[in-house]
Amino acid sequence: MDCDQNCHDKENRVCLTEHAEIIAIRKLSTTPLPTHCYAFVNLFPCAPCQKALKKINIQEIVVAGPKHKEQVVDNIRLEADLYKNLLLENGIEKQLSVAQGELAELITAVSDYFYREDKHEPIENLLDEIIDVELMLMQLKMICWKKDPHTYNKLRLIRSDKHVELNDRIVKKML
Repeated sequence: MDCDQNCHDKENRVCLTEHAEIIAIRKLSTTPLPTHCYAFVNLFPCAPCQKALKKINIQEIVVAGPKHKEQVVDNIRLEADLYKNLLLENGIEKQLSVAQGELAELITAVSDYFYREDKHEPIENLLDEIIDVELMLMQLKMICWKKDPHTYNKLRLIRSDKHVELNDRIVKKML
């Protein structure tokens, strides 16, 4: 697999983390894949993961949400309603565990970028993680709304009020 520059030893190209696509490919390595095989992913995959999926003859990579990373293969399809479909297929518990994983990756990226002296994460990696978490939060909002739209709408209004209040405080401090 090609390096996406998210490695802890850039000189020797030793990756810091393994993405879900690579773990899935490893688990599938002993199983013959059917002729028409699709990969459904929650977030737009990085370039090395795209190449790895193409290498094992995945016919199409179906992605939830928008493209926010470089596309290096031609067999990617963006699916706007994939979150809704994933919730119907996988259930809320599975999607919540995926969201927990994304949040854990963001915490790691932030600590690597700001707090670890021996590790200086490129800002692009941090931004990618933030975008991934924002996409996952959109899905969590959908889960909450589906469970209880009335409470979700109340929480949305409270959040909006707090956001305005925080902005006002920031503006006052700046003046």
